[in-house]
Amino acid sequence: MFSSRKIDDLATPAKIRALKFLGECRVEGIDILVTCTKRDAEAQDELYSHGRTREQLNAAGLLHITPRPGPIVTNAKGGDSIHQYGAALDVVPLRHGKPVWSDEGEDGALWQRIGEIGEACGLEWAGRWQGKLREMAHFQYAGGLTLADFKMGRRLLAEVA
Repeated sequence: MFSSRKIDDLATPAKIRALKFLGECRVEGIDILVTCTKRDAEAQDELYSHGRTREQLNAAGLLHITPRPGPIVTNAKGGDSIHQYGAALDVVPLRHGKPVWSDEGEDGALWQRIGEIGEACGLEWAGRWQGKLREMAHFQYAGGLTLADFKMGRRLLAEVA
């Protein structure tokens, strides 16, 4: 099982934007912790198991995965996450060294600012997504590729300056 927090594990176009994003947050005095960059299908399936029952995992074809207690943390099974293709990172802001997971009040304003910074750096912010796919911590750069493209083997190409 592979799950990384290293920016170097991102595809070059995503890495360039992620480094710019983290640098801009630093300039604004926002302390950011990268919680995940690239992960494999096994790690994705393990995340998918959180908050799901044995019956739900069976219905998803994940007979080999053990259900985990707690809230659902992702809607993507192995193969269905942009993280697996080196094109996404998850982050959390820190306030006085503690993660800020709430998105209400002052915390929500912090997440909004982080989202704006990420978008200004060329990343797509999942905090703008609607419904159950909305995820404040998730940023990605797919370079115009879709999940289906990634699944067919297409990859982000290094950009020429």
